[in-house]
Amino acid sequence: MIAESWDHPCAERLTPNLVWTAQRLASHDELPVSPVLLTKLAQVSVSTVRRILKGVGQERKRLPRPGPKRKPGRLQDIPMKRIPWNEAEPGHFEVDLCITVAPVWPANTSTPCR
Repeated sequence: MIAESWDHPCAERLTPNLVWTAQRLASHDELPVSPVLLTKLAQVSVSTVRRILKGVGQERKRLPRPGPKRKPGRLQDIPMKRIPWNEAEPGHFEVDLCITVAPVWPANTSTPCR
């Protein structure tokens, strides 16, 4: 129940939050908690949580995910793909996918995106 409330994170992220989450779930009457259980949750190791999490999501069947959506109309006619950096054939359109929200360097220098 604790892993589900955190949307099934990895054991490394879940382990430090076990006691806190168990107390919050108990305060909302979602999980019965005893002092012994809180002590055990505080002492459990990451590897033990990892072993427990392996079997948690397996009994629940998932719905199939939809495939990729088809491109509408004319977009299907435009060949889009990644090309090698050293493409010698002319006629390719290069797009730089670096997006900057605020400048991170002084305006008088030319620093490339990383």
